[in-house]
Amino acid sequence: MSRFFIFIFVKYKLPFYICTVFFMVFRFKVNKDWLS
Repeated sequence: MSRFFIFIFVKYKLPFYICTVFFMVFRFKVNKDWLS
C-alpha cells in the first residue's frame, strides 16, 4: 500500500515540482539577462 502511494505521489506531484523549479530558474535567468 505504501509503495502504491509513493508511486501515485511521484506520478502526479513530481512533474508539478519539476515544472515549478524549471519556471523559477527560467524567471531568474530572464531577470538576470534583463538587468545586465
